[in-house]
Amino acid sequence: MLCTQHTEYTPNQKKVIVLSSVATIGMVFGLVSIMPVVPKLAEVFQVSLSTASLVIAAYALPGIFLAPVAGLLADRFGRRVVLVPAFLLFGLAGGACAFAPGLHELIALRLVQGIGAAPLQALNITILGDAFSGPVRARWLGYNMTMVSVCNAVYPALGGLLGQWDWRYPFLLPLFALPVAFVALRTKLEKPQERPGLGAYLVEVGRVLRGRTLWALLATLLVFFMLFAGIITGYPAFARHQFGAEPAAIGMLMVMFSLGSGLVSLWFGRLAQTFAVRALLLVSVALYALGLGLLPHMPSFYWLALPLLLFGAGHALNVPCVQSLLVRSVPPQRRGALLSLNSMLTRVGQTAGPFLFGLVVEGVSMAFAFSALLLVPAGLMGLAFGVVGPGTLREQGDE
Repeated sequence: MLCTQHTEYTPNQKKVIVLSSVATIGMVFGLVSIMPVVPKLAEVFQVSLSTASLVIAAYALPGIFLAPVAGLLADRFGRRVVLVPAFLLFGLAGGACAFAPGLHELIALRLVQGIGAAPLQALNITILGDAFSGPVRARWLGYNMTMVSVCNAVYPALGGLLGQWDWRYPFLLPLFALPVAFVALRTKLEKPQERPGLGAYLVEVGRVLRGRTLWALLATLLVFFMLFAGIITGYPAFARHQFGAEPAAIGMLMVMFSLGSGLVSLWFGRLAQTFAVRALLLVSVALYALGLGLLPHMPSFYWLALPLLLFGAGHALNVPCVQSLLVRSVPPQRRGALLSLNSMLTRVGQTAGPFLFGLVVEGVSMAFAFSALLLVPAGLMGLAFGVVGPGTLREQGDE
């Protein structure tokens, strides 16, 4: 399905595609496939739901602090030095979770697995940026977004099905990452030709944190804050409160977000060659605003499919555009640090969004919380006019 345009790839580029794909799959898997099992963990270990949810938080937390470190190490010592241990740690610790004798041990193993996952999230885009350029790179960034969308649609159902048999079964799936570590060992990946001092390295990275690069990093933080506040947290809460929807129905309709995202991201490569980057970003934030603005005003539960579809389409345009801007803004020897910083800001947005949305709902109202979120796409639209250039990725490409 992904081979919509014929391109000859070298054997090494094919290995890079495998590594990036598995890193993306693992990154998404570690969160969304375990979420359906959390209520069962609360029953098995006889704890509250909030305590059982620490299994999710323990996995996500290391990414906030370790993603920038992973990028720095990858720039200074090479991608392979970071990726191989990351795949091994992710797979071994993840598989070991299935044999945890108690909740405390399970949370500790999830923390270790999260340490392995942090470099995967940081470097899955970095190695694509190293291996490809111009329109081909834009196309694969779109395909990567498609994989995220498919995983977000499939993994909750897969995790729920396996967890229904036994809570341990979903935790066995990360073992698929172990053989990929050996693929990484046999893949030629970017490594530094020179290794400047840490101070000089940080100064060089700091020099690019301005203009459209700074805008792209800010966009990542705000977009994932908006996604996890309005869609991941707000949509289920509104559907339950307004229409009395059951969790199974809420999860089923969430597929519409993934459908909108997946369909648009499949075509991102062609769109990026035809339309200006600024135009794509402006359309994306308009779709975000439409999705958020319509969601609390839908007349029935199944009408919520429309704002979810619109928001997903906007997400599929925004994320690859932002990633393209970041990849192109630094040379390969500094790319790992910048994209790792982007990964860290993703985690910050994912963490802060649900918390702050919940505070506003409790303190004021759900309607006000959705209205306040509309400030995010409005701000992004204004910044895009002033910061992002008018050219297409093909015109600005390095091919």
